[in-house]
Amino acid sequence: MKKDKGRIAHRLDFLETELSAIYDLARDVWQVIQELRRDRRATPG
Repeated sequence: MKKDKGRIAHRLDFLETELSAIYDLARDVWQVIQELRRDRRATPG
C-alpha cells in the first residue's frame, strides 16, 4: 500500500511540474498573440 501511495505521489508531483510548464508556455504564447495584435493595429492598411 505504501508503495502505491509513493507512486501516486511521484506521479502527482510530475503532473504538477508539467502543468506549471504548460502554464508558462501558454503565458508566453498569449504575450506573442497580444504583441501581434498590437502590431497589426499599428500597421495601416
